[in-house]
Amino acid sequence: MGKSLFLGFALSGGVLGGEVNTFAPSLEFQYFKPVLKRRSEKPHVLAMRFKADHIRAYGTAPPVQVGDTRSLSFVGGTPVYERFFLGGDNDIRGYNLRSLGPIVASDTYASTRGPVTPMVVDPNDSTKVIPYTGPLAEGVTSKFLFNAPEGNCAGALTATVPGCNIGYAGSYPTLLGGDTQVVYNIEYRIPIISLLTVAAFADVGTVFNARKYSDQITSSNFVSNQDLSGVGVIIDPQGAIVETEDLANVPVDDAGNPKGGQPDQLLRPKENRDPVQRRKDVLKNGRLFFVIGHSSLPRVLLQNTDVSYQ
Repeated sequence: MGKSLFLGFALSGGVLGGEVNTFAPSLEFQYFKPVLKRRSEKPHVLAMRFKADHIRAYGTAPPVQVGDTRSLSFVGGTPVYERFFLGGDNDIRGYNLRSLGPIVASDTYASTRGPVTPMVVDPNDSTKVIPYTGPLAEGVTSKFLFNAPEGNCAGALTATVPGCNIGYAGSYPTLLGGDTQVVYNIEYRIPIISLLTVAAFADVGTVFNARKYSDQITSSNFVSNQDLSGVGVIIDPQGAIVETEDLANVPVDDAGNPKGGQPDQLLRPKENRDPVQRRKDVLKNGRLFFVIGHSSLPRVLLQNTDVSYQ
């Protein structure tokens, strides 16, 4: 019979230097008890382990600059790779490595900085666009100037804010892990020959966030002269946008374009920033994961779906 108790405390930053300031207490208790053939060299053993960990940031978070995507690697000042994920042979067997943990939605937005230059398909080469020099109603190009959901425009996500036009480009789930994990393992080990042993086991554990986190926003750099592909509009001879409901009664030519109108105008911003990502509040509630049996149980793997705006 044997027991093991480990208490640990990890510290980074602060008086030790560096820009990442975290502390992480941990506890691990292990217990082993012979059950059958206790006096032999190869007894049957009942083994148990309980493990609990927590990590938290303190002080000033690492500096983040526009165009520096490292901010997506931090959650509340804690590096993602230091956060906790379950799954794998060391905790919850039967699941892919580091595949279990809290999931949040990463929303992607496009933002631009003008001026926006209207373009039209080249009548001599449909694969090219040329500047549009005809009449254009006031406010047409401003519909394609997008603001990032930050600063004065942060509230535009849920309400109308004058002067703010939010270009939502999609959302995808992101596995961020938790700041706390608790795991319990129990095994019954039967030695066969030499180092070969079979074991029946059960694993139970959860990973969650013990504290509340705020939204995080990161921005890429602006990219010059990018087409807003697929955002073409149709304008009438006076340069005003023709709404969809107005097209029903408008005569069209053989190509299906309204007669007298300018089809498929493409608007090109001088510089386009793509994407701006907002990571919604990290879920505070965790999930409990159970595995009973062996590692041939079905595996769960979360795969991110990358949504971009062009």
